[in-house]
Amino acid sequence: MPHDLSQIQPVILAGGVGRRLWPLSTPARPKPFLKLGGGGRTLLQATADRVRAMKPPVIVGAAEHRDLILRDLAGAGIRPGRLLLEPCGRGTGAALAAAAHLCGHAQDALLLVLPSDHRIDDMAAFADAIRAGIVHADNGAAVTFGMHAQRADTRYGYIRRGPLLDARAARIDAFVEKPPPARARDFLRAGDYFWNSGIFLIRARAALAMLPHDVAESAGHAVRRAAARNESVVLDDAAWRESPSVSIDKGIMERTANGVVIPAAMGWADLGTWSALLAYLWR
Repeated sequence: MPHDLSQIQPVILAGGVGRRLWPLSTPARPKPFLKLGGGGRTLLQATADRVRAMKPPVIVGAAEHRDLILRDLAGAGIRPGRLLLEPCGRGTGAALAAAAHLCGHAQDALLLVLPSDHRIDDMAAFADAIRAGIVHADNGAAVTFGMHAQRADTRYGYIRRGPLLDARAARIDAFVEKPPPARARDFLRAGDYFWNSGIFLIRARAALAMLPHDVAESAGHAVRRAAARNESVVLDDAAWRESPSVSIDKGIMERTANGVVIPAAMGWADLGTWSALLAYLWR
């Protein structure tokens, strides 16, 4: 079934060093493990809840937070597919590359990459948007989900929507990560830009082909040399540190000519920084 969510492999990014929401978050307890945004769930638990209709999630996080991750998932009644544990942070692009190798790029898994510092209130709209992106990811695109830009905020990537590909999806004409204030104001006035949600749908082979070669290669070495411990895979330290630190936004979305945006009104809110959290609380 082309739009069957059960075929999707979620990859939840649960790293962090406890800096952006300090002192609420700390290196010992970064933001994925905080209860923010209501509902009595930690951000990691809420993110895992969103993908229950999909395959058991791969959680990417720091090796020192393994017990926190397992505790949160057990508390939510969720059994992970794997824990992919990083010796140090190398950015979301490297995390995606490692997940693509771990999930077996020979089988070309369909990966849904989700940060664990968001709130999404409309789960039906979330699922509909993911379904709308599947056909484009299957055709080799890097699919992201655009949120209506509400203000000239420099914390987000901005997506200019290009020609429509179908009733929901459009080609990405431009992707600008965290523009300076003047450009953000220009984008807002133009009216044809969306905020990047930070959620990506992409096939494993496409991700590895689009990322910088040294990032994909280093991640592959780190996975192949990894140490397994029950449900955990601890990336090889030396190989992992060889990878440049790069985000998906810089490593793929600003570089690729095959980007697709699905505009989506799903009740999305960023909770990852003090300014974003306060904007959400004061909305």
